[in-house]
Amino acid sequence: MILVGYDGSQQSTAAVRWAAHAALRRQEPLQILSAVPMPVVYGSEFLPASAIQEFAEEASKVAADGARVAREEGVTEVESLGVSANPANALVEASSDASLVVVGNRGHHQLVETMLGSVGHAVSAHAACPVVVVRGVGVDPLARVVVAYDASEPAQRAVEFAAAAAAASGASLHIVGAWDDPAMTYGLPSIGDVNDIAEAVNDDLQAARSTVLARHADLMVTTEVTRGQAAVEIARIAEDAGLLVAGSRGRGGFRSLLLGSVSRRLLATAPCPVAVVR
Repeated sequence: MILVGYDGSQQSTAAVRWAAHAALRRQEPLQILSAVPMPVVYGSEFLPASAIQEFAEEASKVAADGARVAREEGVTEVESLGVSANPANALVEASSDASLVVVGNRGHHQLVETMLGSVGHAVSAHAACPVVVVRGVGVDPLARVVVAYDASEPAQRAVEFAAAAAAASGASLHIVGAWDDPAMTYGLPSIGDVNDIAEAVNDDLQAARSTVLARHADLMVTTEVTRGQAAVEIARIAEDAGLLVAGSRGRGGFRSLLLGSVSRRLLATAPCPVAVVR
């Protein structure tokens, strides 16, 4: 089941349309989830049961509108669910039953947006499955999938996800390795030979490509080594992509971080939908 967060905004409508096409490709049902947070009350004040019910009813109406958008895209197996809860918390909780969560890059609430919202950021960090944050125009059908790779375990899972997405849509797959400071990335002296570093990165990419082709023999898979700030370079390379995929954390991240610096920046700057794979 593909889970979509919907609040009636233009961005969340784009997310529903993107998810609808993904559901058709993957032959999975779609669930539209709308969550309306209850206002915070202080002191002895409390919300009457009737008010709570009104919030839930409002959310249900919004979710039903999202389901209609999905049906317009040709999806027949779609259900809607409205709850009175924090949107990010509701999506994270529901993600345990989903194969994929899809959200827009921002919603109705300006304060949420300025914090990198971002329901998308929070859900990407905590969901039990991969999360797609729909940015840019959301090209569909997918023609090119780009995946960032640094040989870390999340990156390996990201390549698997990206390869499956490309194969399902008949797209090509482009695996990118970006490096800047060799001392941080590969444990080599910062004065080491640039060619050696590039070769080490390329070896990782070729190994990933071989693994993909062993499972998807007909898939067109290319690789690219680039030097510079990883998020900047990867976003540049993904300018004409239909989907950009990244692991939640890379080699350079602290294991305690739920979302690494590169994936966080890509969620904020990428020109296309971004999938974060944990």
